[in-house]
Amino acid sequence: MHLNCAFYNNEVGEELTEKMRILLPFAVPASNRTEPFMTEEEKAAIFCLAELERGKGGRILGRQPAERIEYVAKACYPFWLFPFHGTYLVFDGVGMVSHTLTYPSMPDVETFAEGVERSSTSQEAYMSFLSANVNYFKVSGTDEKIGMRGLVSDPAFLQDFSLYFSEGKPLESLPQDMVTMTPALSEESLSDEIQQLEELEGQLAFEVKNLKKSIRLLSLTTKNFVHAINIEIKEVKNKYAAELEKLRGPAEREIAEIRRKGDADITAVSRKFEKELFRLQKEKIKVEKTKEHLSSKIDRSEVEIKNSSAKKDEAGKKRWKEEKNRLKKLRSEAESEIKKLEGEIEATEERKSQELFKIRAETEAKTQEARKELTETEAARDAEIHVLKNKSKKMEELTSEIIKQMDQIVRIRENLINGLSNLGIPLERDTVFLAYMPFYLACFRFESRKRYVPYPPSIVNSVKLATKLKGALGIARIKQLFSPRSAAITSLLSRLPNVLEENAALGNEISEAAVKLDIVQVKDGKQGIKKGMDRLKEEGWLSEKEYSLFSQRLA
Repeated sequence: MHLNCAFYNNEVGEELTEKMRILLPFAVPASNRTEPFMTEEEKAAIFCLAELERGKGGRILGRQPAERIEYVAKACYPFWLFPFHGTYLVFDGVGMVSHTLTYPSMPDVETFAEGVERSSTSQEAYMSFLSANVNYFKVSGTDEKIGMRGLVSDPAFLQDFSLYFSEGKPLESLPQDMVTMTPALSEESLSDEIQQLEELEGQLAFEVKNLKKSIRLLSLTTKNFVHAINIEIKEVKNKYAAELEKLRGPAEREIAEIRRKGDADITAVSRKFEKELFRLQKEKIKVEKTKEHLSSKIDRSEVEIKNSSAKKDEAGKKRWKEEKNRLKKLRSEAESEIKKLEGEIEATEERKSQELFKIRAETEAKTQEARKELTETEAARDAEIHVLKNKSKKMEELTSEIIKQMDQIVRIRENLINGLSNLGIPLERDTVFLAYMPFYLACFRFESRKRYVPYPPSIVNSVKLATKLKGALGIARIKQLFSPRSAAITSLLSRLPNVLEENAALGNEISEAAVKLDIVQVKDGKQGIKKGMDRLKEEGWLSEKEYSLFSQRLA
């Protein structure tokens, strides 16, 4: 990654004085901290943390020599803030981050609109146009991309930075005790990007306007054709109405005569068969009564036989048995006659049903024939209406599908336009700001190799019981003094070491400026750090052993 940026001190870069320069704080006290936190304590804490971070060497297997601290310097990381539609866009002045705006490409709307107007001369041409362009606006997967170098879009970063920026103070001149990084991204280049963003917004708004205009044109054209088709349907109905009325009268009269004659035939046949069925039913009832009478006599004969047996009247008993047998024979003949009559009744009813069905079928056939011309005319009318309704329905379906695709593109572009306002932080000013974010940068050297460790803006904590317990367990309490104020800001700074390692020229340029402002080597640097360590020990952040060790290293 190549970064064209430089580090410089107060003597350089005064051309930026006409800008609103803001210096952000490096460390702010936690809400539960009541003790003051001086600059000496800040530098002393960073010195101790850097010393703890330094590789001590002495590994048996690796046999890696100890690292030495080349410098620990306080530096300023630049951020540009540009006003944009009531918000401020935040740009990483070094250019380590970027943002790409992505949105689906869109076919030529004006060509489509011209096609709508050109094909609106006839229903057939318009229907053909809709069918051919039903997927004209379907999202194809091809995207348009616009890269915004340096633009910070991470919501978490912007949320943290918005609060952080509010804690900044105006900066009249660049601080002499900090290595100040000059922005690799100039105000002119970022102004060009802002202009590009505004042009994109204007282009998107223009495309949305054209899309909505084409949607209205398409919708209105289809509505007009559907209205014309509905008029055609009315005309078809009117065209056939007189002819149908002319045919309906004679047909209905002929049908009425056919049905009257059919009803008369049904009545005659029904009466004929009902007369025959009446005779058969009457005969059957007579025989059933005879059967019942014979059954009664047989019962009586059985009683007389029992009485004769009781009286031991053999002659009487024999006479009654002969009478019983005679009666049973007559009853059997009656039952046979009943079955015969039932068969004749069933056959008569079947003949009646067949003849009535035949009459009804002949009547229906004659009715159909009488309605033939009327039915054919109604079918012709309904067929024409059906074709017109199908055409109208298909036209509306194709239009709906195309408009749905256009609406999707409109929503995507409107969301992108609305999203541009969420790319920044709220700020009620109309000035370009250059905000400097302090951080400490430690450089460790082993032979010719360098290793960089940044210390991000932090919250200064108070000594708590948990901190003291960790100290008792051998964990340096001083590591609990600072808490990074923002994970997103810390993540951004964590990229810097890789950049410096990959860009040797940039690393050397930094070293040249940072060595001069090393917190230990500057005038009164050691005395200030020593005072700071004294206060840290008093507050409980350093044990006697740690204080002694760090003091030796400082000396």
